Amino acid sequence: MDDPDETKNNKYLLDIATTTREFLKESSMNDLILERAKTSANSCIAFSELLLDKNNKYKRTSYYDLKNTVDNADLTHRSTNPLKRGVIEEYIPAIFVPNWETADVNKQPIICPGIEVNSELPGMEDYEDYIVAWYYDENEELQEIIINEEFTMKTSHPVFIIDNAEEEMTKLDKSVTISSKPISRKSKSSVVIKTHEFQINHRFESSGDSEFCIAAAMINENGGTELILKDGGYTSWKEISSVSKRNIGRAFTEWNQFYDETEFEYIFWNTFERDWYNSSKSLGQATRNGTTIYLSGNRQHSSDWYGFDPSTLDNNPLGPLAFFGSMYSNSRGHLGFRFAGQ
Repeated sequence: MDDPDETKNNKYLLDIATTTREFLKESSMNDLILERAKTSANSCIAFSELLLDKNNKYKRTSYYDLKNTVDNADLTHRSTNPLKRGVIEEYIPAIFVPNWETADVNKQPIICPGIEVNSELPGMEDYEDYIVAWYYDENEELQEIIINEEFTMKTSHPVFIIDNAEEEMTKLDKSVTISSKPISRKSKSSVVIKTHEFQINHRFESSGDSEFCIAAAMINENGGTELILKDGGYTSWKEISSVSKRNIGRAFTEWNQFYDETEFEYIFWNTFERDWYNSSKSLGQATRNGTTIYLSGNRQHSSDWYGFDPSTLDNNPLGPLAFFGSMYSNSRGHLGFRFAGQ
């Protein structure tokens, strides 16, 4: 996929990352970065906050180098989504910390420019969804490695990924997001609704497979929030399938659990292209029974969605009869639901 704005943004992210690693080598700010990642809805801290005077009493050359690089970064992106083509997306430079829950504030951080390894190059087939990363060893020598999501979520070293973040998500408190809501579950019913047919007609990935994922949640009759997707335990999102470049536009049949109760009030869902190394971006918000839910998914660009325009999510609740044999289609593809028995 030829995306000149993505190329431009990757250059800026790389420039910010190289100056960030020098800045953090001289001025450890693990405590502040992790503190904000734990409370921000997208697990990010904006550089505008990181570089505040109160956080940098003793400014070194690296501070001014980083501030100048950040201030001159243009992270705008022209949407490639067929239904939003040409719309200019605005982002802010930020540090995304995917392992904020397990990171040790006292350990050397791993710095990443958030740029994926091109797995379509000869000899790189085994490195899909890996990104470039750097760290300073015990001799303060810079080391370059590549890491994937599994490594990132297991390491206790803070992983700081330079990111094009949504400003609103960065300011939103994590406590209101679906992933941090208390889960209320009724006894499991024998009625099961699953996603069945699917097809994606557009490719947002620059290399490798497309991770076609769904996010969903329910607002019940009491205004409580319930997670309905099951992937081991109940979760706010799950992968439907990984789709190769040659299968874009091809219809598939694959069963995936979507809902397993007999009664519900309002279910909201959206589908998107997931990129683990990018911060969470909004998939829309919806309000019913006095409760507002916020759907989101980790992806490179705000418009990398397949289902509903996030601004219209509130207009698309699913009622009890909506699933049976239903097919939701648009120019980017379709997703079908089927009643699986009782």
